[in-house]
Amino acid sequence: MKKITATLAAMAIVAVSQAQIQSAENKLIAESAGGSLLVVEQTYKVKDRNAELYYGFKGSNIFGRTFSVAVRLKNGLCYTDAFVRPWVGDANYAQYETGYLPVYAGAQFKYVADSALRGFPFDSVGCRRTESPLVYTTTKTPFNSQGLEPDSLTGAKRGWLLWVVSDDTVHRTDSLVIDVRACNITASDTMLYHKVNQPNRQMILSSKKYSNVLGGIFVTPRHTALGEVQFMLTGVLVEKDGLWQLVTPFVGQLKQPSTPTGGLTPINNESATPSNSNKLKKKR
Repeated sequence: MKKITATLAAMAIVAVSQAQIQSAENKLIAESAGGSLLVVEQTYKVKDRNAELYYGFKGSNIFGRTFSVAVRLKNGLCYTDAFVRPWVGDANYAQYETGYLPVYAGAQFKYVADSALRGFPFDSVGCRRTESPLVYTTTKTPFNSQGLEPDSLTGAKRGWLLWVVSDDTVHRTDSLVIDVRACNITASDTMLYHKVNQPNRQMILSSKKYSNVLGGIFVTPRHTALGEVQFMLTGVLVEKDGLWQLVTPFVGQLKQPSTPTGGLTPINNESATPSNSNKLKKKR
């Protein structure tokens, strides 16, 4: 009996240690990769299709708003459709769509740990749809070039889902945290959308329960040098058909060079200089 008790006690100690390690790992991931996550608010008003008249809704100077997650990229930003087209799915706008056009009224952002939103310039003209109509990228950004690099490599993926969640209403954006969950993708490289476990309302990093999910990303590690790991943006979490799904719009999109055919001969990209054999030598 003493041996069994001692064994169970040892197992309990190991289990606690593993949980502590996982918690520390999750916090490290949330702080590192999560630093590229932005909470963004997009607002819009409506314009009469036949006149220069603009309207808000029910006494407000805006007609509608959405809160979602954006990602700082190495050379740009990544948005979801909820930010680029906030009127899509808005039942209020559906009632006025035939007579009124949506017009952007202003965008704001904040980092997850910040308490207040700040305005920033948004230009929809610079947004480009990815392979998924629910995810956009743009090179126009008010931030520096520091951010996540999109992952275009194919194959199985092992990484983490970073959910941006809140234990309060979405409009109270000061209560947001990042919830980290391990995630693996073994599906075919040709798949664009992947099923993920839906949020179970219980955060790993907190004892609180949350009631709102704004979105999130899927990051995977890439070893760039001995002892150095770079987090890659492999996927984005979006709401589709009433469920949260993981979309991987960058994987497999790395353009491969064409195979030379016919008389094409690969050469180095160096400045062309006349061959010495073509120069006329001067007589001494």
